[in-house]
Amino acid sequence: MQAKDITQSQVEEYAQTGVVKIPNVISPEEAAHYRKEAIEILEAMPTPESAADYRRPFHQRVNIWRENEVLRPLTLHANVPAAAERLAGTPLRLRHDHILGDEPGADQNRTTLR
Repeated sequence: MQAKDITQSQVEEYAQTGVVKIPNVISPEEAAHYRKEAIEILEAMPTPESAADYRRPFHQRVNIWRENEVLRPLTLHANVPAAAERLAGTPLRLRHDHILGDEPGADQNRTTLR
């Protein structure tokens, strides 16, 4: 879906709830490609040495676009900020990327990487 295709109903839902699902902002093939790389990055991170390490809410990497040639195009993808601008109703600039992963089983109340 291109940003211009976002409906007024979706804009209103975003304004009311702060969250809205916009399908196909990137293609399914792009999503699979970027997901695979993100999982590889998270799986390469150090594993917890003790139960105390599980208290960290997330494993995270910041500003991946600066160091990862595979994920750089996602951060710089023209349709992502265009969709955000359409929803927000104001010009925006992407200034940060973040990969977050939750350690499975660490806390059943948290969301795991999907």
